[in-house]
Amino acid sequence: MAARVWLEPGYKCLSDEPVRVRVGGLSPLQPVTMRAGLSDEKGETFGSAAFYRADERGELDLNRSPSLGGHYTGTEPMGLFWSLTPVKPFSRLVKRDVAGSPLRVHIEVFDGHDGDAQERPLASCVNERWFMKEGVTRIPVREGRVRGVLFVPPGKTSHEVDSKTIIHIISNQMYCISFIKYSFCFNASKSFIDCFFIPASPKPLLAFGACNHLFRLAE
Repeated sequence: MAARVWLEPGYKCLSDEPVRVRVGGLSPLQPVTMRAGLSDEKGETFGSAAFYRADERGELDLNRSPSLGGHYTGTEPMGLFWSLTPVKPFSRLVKRDVAGSPLRVHIEVFDGHDGDAQERPLASCVNERWFMKEGVTRIPVREGRVRGVLFVPPGKTSHEVDSKTIIHIISNQMYCISFIKYSFCFNASKSFIDCFFIPASPKPLLAFGACNHLFRLAE
């Protein structure tokens, strides 16, 4: 049986969601090298590698199997992701288009513990890590001195937010400000408002997590 690598719960997820990496179809106790890599919007590449050994059934589960070396050691289910390092020293990961495209992390399995990336991998897959859930609406906000972006999640429960009820935060104090009227779909577990700015202040006025308070005051 040919080797196969798969991800649970799926090959697409949100950027902050963990995935379970599993490999099957290996020989019993076969040594392998797991590699992950991605390229950002500027073309900079990032990579990670770790050495593993399959179990007696020829399977590998990063939730249970410890890394024997490489960029990290021990049992690290998301080790291939958090240990991604730039190929060019001191490069920073750039991701500006957070609404239209995901980060694509390529995961490959190589035979042995040298893991020569020039060899053909035994198996591979791609994890698409999205920054915005499918169905979320992105609304640019320009009202008076307020500048920002509102992300509205899909859902059937709506709250009417009129021109007097949106809240922003300045120096830990809350103020009501004039705002344009929208009918918002509200899902407490996924909805958020992203960083409103006033030109006179470089600090964000409304950050993630504030929407629960906002909608309570709007009712």
